[in-house]
Amino acid sequence: MAIRVRAQSATQALLNVENQLDELDEVAGELFAEVGEDISPHVLDDLRYYPPPAKHPFDFATPKSKRFYFWAVGTGQIPTSGGRYKRTGGLGEGWRIRIGKRKGAYEFVIENVAKNFQGKPFAKYVVGSFDVRRGPKYQVPGHRNTGWPLVAPTVSIWTQTFIDQYSERLADTVEGALENVVVRSQHR
Repeated sequence: MAIRVRAQSATQALLNVENQLDELDEVAGELFAEVGEDISPHVLDDLRYYPPPAKHPFDFATPKSKRFYFWAVGTGQIPTSGGRYKRTGGLGEGWRIRIGKRKGAYEFVIENVAKNFQGKPFAKYVVGSFDVRRGPKYQVPGHRNTGWPLVAPTVSIWTQTFIDQYSERLADTVEGALENVVVRSQHR
């Protein structure tokens, strides 16, 4: 009669972990995309907010921008209705979210592709830039007075939400994978 105690080296357990880590990049990408797809509609809803019509008199950023605006209105390049700017919806429709992998890293990209009648981006003059510290300086005072929210705080909140949700799901997945690494004992 004999009792045999057999210890398998930790090497096998580590190989099991290594095999599961090889799959982790693929799983991480899938989780990244899932989180992005889950929150994207909510992000876009917040970014596509439109305040009530502009408050008058409109506070232009500079006298030059005021002259340019009235020149463009006078030449029909900026749409108006009853003497007031007529919103085209281009700013709201210009928000895009891209989720993918680029240069070996997963990306969740928020951008606005809207262009003015000259083909130039204009979102930062209405909602500021993505930079939390310098973003407000780009927003035209008249847009701020009208109620256009700065984009930086909105994007900052949603970026942190994305990071938190992704980190939680990834941690749960890794924890679940490590639970499958079991130290077994056999009695024969």
